[in-house]
Amino acid sequence: MLRLGEKRMLRKFVALGLVSLFVVMSFVVAEDSIGSYNRVADVNKDGLIDVLDLVEVGQAYGSNYTLATIPNKTVITVLSFARNPPEVEGALVAVGVSHTDRTLAWSYTNSSGVAVFDLGPNASQRAYAWSGSAYNYADFYTNSQGEASVLIVLGEPTVTTIRRLPSGLVFYTLINGQNGSLYWSDNPLFMDIWKLSAVGSGFPPSWSGDEKVAVNCHGPINYAYSEWGLEPNTSYGMAIYATYSVIGSALFQTDADNSANVIVYVVP
Repeated sequence: MLRLGEKRMLRKFVALGLVSLFVVMSFVVAEDSIGSYNRVADVNKDGLIDVLDLVEVGQAYGSNYTLATIPNKTVITVLSFARNPPEVEGALVAVGVSHTDRTLAWSYTNSSGVAVFDLGPNASQRAYAWSGSAYNYADFYTNSQGEASVLIVLGEPTVTTIRRLPSGLVFYTLINGQNGSLYWSDNPLFMDIWKLSAVGSGFPPSWSGDEKVAVNCHGPINYAYSEWGLEPNTSYGMAIYATYSVIGSALFQTDADNSANVIVYVVP
């Protein structure tokens, strides 16, 4: 096993090797053509991708982001590496405690990009996070003390490989249209979904098409899997009812994986 000094020396050799490799490749590329600017590769954000970016990568080689831990708690950290600092404050985080009764624990991240939950021990869980138009999820397990440290990354730099929502999952979040907070009702709420063939104007929109589903809403954050029978890459309309009145509506489109993230603004 390498000692600490040996590890540091190895990192220096790796950094030097990376820089040398970059210099050699620069000569090779110069013989051909230089590709388009890639701001993900511009580590020091100076508008130029050169050996200085490789120096920073070499010096940081082997390091990792340290996730927060709290005894007997599950800590969800939400980051966006397109930001500096990367911690995302005010992101909405929901943890699916049970996929049977669809009970969800939820919280907003603090200034450190952290949301804390009190979950059961030795359990398989799934956490979702939203901030603006970016959202993602992560699966994890709690230990015997109900502890876990979980990272959810939003947006760049790996936007083409980041998962968004699990296949067949439709999330719908009810937002108070007056103050922007999550909308919670003590009275039963119901939801209808239509496959759209035409959309009118006004509130609620004049939708026409085949009604697909009518279900009870369980709270401000809800989800359903593919048992709804929604089709991929298809437009739908969603209406939220209190008694017989429509209090919120939204249009959405499923993606190729049959999933969708729907925000419904509710008029109390």
